[in-house]
Amino acid sequence: MKLGIELADVKKKKYALQSMEEGLLLATETSDETWQKFELKMTLDAKDRCGKWYEATVMDIKNIGEAVTKDHRIKPERDDVEKLKQCLGLFVKYKGWEEKWNDWIYVQKNTICHCKLSCDFPDHRLAVLKTQSRFKSSESQGGQGGYVCHYDNILLIHYFKFL
Repeated sequence: MKLGIELADVKKKKYALQSMEEGLLLATETSDETWQKFELKMTLDAKDRCGKWYEATVMDIKNIGEAVTKDHRIKPERDDVEKLKQCLGLFVKYKGWEEKWNDWIYVQKNTICHCKLSCDFPDHRLAVLKTQSRFKSSESQGGQGGYVCHYDNILLIHYFKFL
């Protein structure tokens, strides 16, 4: 495994080791929407309820129009059950996490993430595999700012605001 370190000021779009355009080439192109034909056992990136992206596997699918009876978190007095009934639902298992963290994600207007760089939009919950889960917050690694990701057997450490 190789190690790459990149120093950057994202606001200025200035990178020490590569141009912004080269950086965008590292990200998978997500304009192809064929990955949105969800199937059982499909692997994709999914954001958990705490806002962290992980690789996840689709374990169950609730088709549009079906009742939301399988999701025990739904409370009719709190949730718009009729609205959720009209949504596609995906039950996902997050890679490396226990079953208790499995989660239903309802595909709505802003659920699908097309971001090419690290995404922090709260409504985005589903993305192409390895487009969001590859960005790991440096805070979880003991640092401040930036992210750690894996790309083509290279560990990239990206620090913000060092230029």
